[in-house]
Amino acid sequence: MRFANSKFTADYPLYGANFIQSNAQKATLLVTGGGGEGKNGIPNMITSYRFTAQTGQFDKLQEIELPEDDDSPTAMDASIQTGVVLVGCNENSEKVKSGKGNKHLRKYNMDLRLQLEPAESIDLFHSSNPDEYTKVIQLSSDGKLGAVCSSKESEAIIKIIDAETLEERFEINDANKEVKDISFAANGKYFAYITPNSLEIISTVTGKSITRLNQEFDANKWNLSKMKFIDNNSLLIVATKHDHADKKHSGIVLLKVSVRNGKAAITQSKLLTNKFKGITAMDLHEENDVLALATSENSILICKLSNFDIKGTFNQIHTFAVTKITISPNGKYVVSVSAANTIHMIQIPINFKHSMSNRKENFQLWSSAVLLLVAIIFYKISTDNKEYFKAKIAEKNIQLPEVLNNIIKGYMKMKDLNKPQQFREEINTQELFNQTTLVGNSTSSMGNSTI
Repeated sequence: MRFANSKFTADYPLYGANFIQSNAQKATLLVTGGGGEGKNGIPNMITSYRFTAQTGQFDKLQEIELPEDDDSPTAMDASIQTGVVLVGCNENSEKVKSGKGNKHLRKYNMDLRLQLEPAESIDLFHSSNPDEYTKVIQLSSDGKLGAVCSSKESEAIIKIIDAETLEERFEINDANKEVKDISFAANGKYFAYITPNSLEIISTVTGKSITRLNQEFDANKWNLSKMKFIDNNSLLIVATKHDHADKKHSGIVLLKVSVRNGKAAITQSKLLTNKFKGITAMDLHEENDVLALATSENSILICKLSNFDIKGTFNQIHTFAVTKITISPNGKYVVSVSAANTIHMIQIPINFKHSMSNRKENFQLWSSAVLLLVAIIFYKISTDNKEYFKAKIAEKNIQLPEVLNNIIKGYMKMKDLNKPQQFREEINTQELFNQTTLVGNSTSSMGNSTI
């Protein structure tokens, strides 16, 4: 499968990215990052770009420069529904260490022209350690709730806030655990977070735990890294498995988890690949059946969400760590950004959702080869024994091209059925043979071809 892709170099290291608009021709992308404090000449910025699919070009729309003595932005999420953009960015280290506060969560309002205006900033974690930062920001699908996670490794702290007012709803505190990722269910009624070896589902109404999984992960030696809800009742977790006794079973594992009636259960697991050591970022788009993964080796994998087949691999397209991967609202574009200042855009083919599994593709290739071989054999036989076949065909009134016609019709029908309806084409094999000479000179139509 062929993927159009484009690459762009920004002016600063990138740590956050979100699509805020997309259609078949264009997409608007918001990115953030920077060089941190120290007046090193590398700015701390929030920038919006418009990407044009036909040309593969990125055009800058707006740029907001953050204070140069502050740290670089570390996380971001945006909601086109509410026009809320949340950015995690520590103030300068001296202020943080002084205990005078650290307004690390910054809110921007986005207008109808997709222009950003600063709104307000708050301190959620009240830490005096400048090494602690905003690790993850996640907005609910309706943009009304936000989950903000601290980087503190010795104690998992997650704040659930009202995204409009930044008022805290409740806090999740999981001692001696490191939060790896957070995701809201589609309806916003609950959210999940993962640590290296556990999954917790929390009600956004009560702030209480609904269910928890951990024994299954420990038993299979799965180390959890990324996760995202697919819909209200299922989520996908990316894990790594290290089996020193059997390297064939080490690698990246995908786990599908069902969440129903207050219980969670692993319903599907697959060793995706053992060619990469881990995953640093992921996103998915259920409607377009797209799963995008960034590896620790700075490569990108494009997979089918429904069957976990890898459909595209982009090896080492960034020269440094991939910090975020995101899929556009229409499922047509995948962007990865890197601390190497690079943006990589992948355009998803229009027939991606209806593409076959790898097993079916292999079967089709095998079938095509067999059909082609049969056609070649018929042609060879008719060439080497044309006088014999001429007599037999005249005796039994058989038209050899009709045999080939039926073979090709069957092949084209099989191939055509694997395409979505809008891409199917009626193929007139009769017209094909009207213009094809099998042996000798064609005098008129297929029925009168000379053998």
